[in-house]
Amino acid sequence: MSVKIELKYGSEIAFATMPESPSVVIWSGNEDLIEDAEFTLDFSYGAVGHNYVSGVETTALDLATALVHSYGQENVNVLEGVNILEKEEKEVAEIEKKGVT
Repeated sequence: MSVKIELKYGSEIAFATMPESPSVVIWSGNEDLIEDAEFTLDFSYGAVGHNYVSGVETTALDLATALVHSYGQENVNVLEGVNILEKEEKEVAEIEKKGVT
């Protein structure tokens, strides 16, 4: 199942699509917002930033978290793949609960 995230910033709209998670991010929409989002993700803290810079696949949860952190929750909408994000969130919570990294 794919993941599709809508990013709105002012009048600009872009979409981040992943065919699965983990995977690469495919962007469409406003070129200026895409460029800004990619720049932001290149310098994000955590896994998504590292993976983006090194060209490695990232998870949908890391992508959504980084976008919300950078643009605010009100500007990020998950259009497809909510269940994938929920599954990844549960996996992270279980890992944190066990203390395994």
